[in-house]
Amino acid sequence: MIDKNLESRYAEHYFAWADKETFIFNLLGGHFPRVYVSFKPTQKMCKLHNSCSPVTVAVHPYAAPAFQMVFEDLYEYADQMRTPDGSPFILEPGDLFTPLSSLHCLSDSPVGADVVMAHVMTSQKPDCLSSIGLGLYNKSCYTAGDHGAKCPHGIDYHSYGVGIYVKEGENPSVSQSEASGLEQTGDLHQLPEALIATFKRYGFEWGGDTIGDGVLVQPARFTLKTKPDLIWRAASKGPPLPPWGTGQSMAKPATTVMEYCAKRFTKQDASKIFKLK
Repeated sequence: MIDKNLESRYAEHYFAWADKETFIFNLLGGHFPRVYVSFKPTQKMCKLHNSCSPVTVAVHPYAAPAFQMVFEDLYEYADQMRTPDGSPFILEPGDLFTPLSSLHCLSDSPVGADVVMAHVMTSQKPDCLSSIGLGLYNKSCYTAGDHGAKCPHGIDYHSYGVGIYVKEGENPSVSQSEASGLEQTGDLHQLPEALIATFKRYGFEWGGDTIGDGVLVQPARFTLKTKPDLIWRAASKGPPLPPWGTGQSMAKPATTVMEYCAKRFTKQDASKIFKLK
């Protein structure tokens, strides 16, 4: 089912329209801008796996501080976290996953979302049709529900770079009927309650809370539902965050994007928000 109001909010804040978000659209080369942020393994995790490689994910720059604030808290408290069966909680490469930067439809299958070219515009204005033909999507041509017009179960909001899956292999998506039984036996998921609470504190919705709502229950799924200005306000009041990367290796910092976002949302220099040299 398409939620036009919710889709409109995501399209407003997290889709890089060619006419409304020109700077980000041109700088990052498309409607689905991404920067890279990483979770730094704790010393305990490093010893267990004999490796300290960061776990890196690609997210929307406007949403990036929310992910980073979650990661900073997890770094501090992860070693004390326990899964529901009492096991230590360990994050390793592959345990954090973000979808590709294209519009996806929600699926009725537990195996995941359907990937579709859902760049749909209902406008028939000549200038809109012309821009669409060039692969450019303008906010002035958008009508609520356009993005999910070909999605029978609604749009997957992770398409916008605002979601993440945590240990999906250990916390698979299940049907509503299965979820009810698994919840009663305590087997719905293997995520620490403290981890779930940390994501919620920074504006994420947990997919395990959706029993009775929709087709699937997705315990591994966390979706940001907070507007960018609120995210950045929280980030500006906390300790400086690590710099973003332009690629998965994190070798090159995304300095220009950080500077733009800091000025736009906090009217401060990026050095006030990030640990820049």
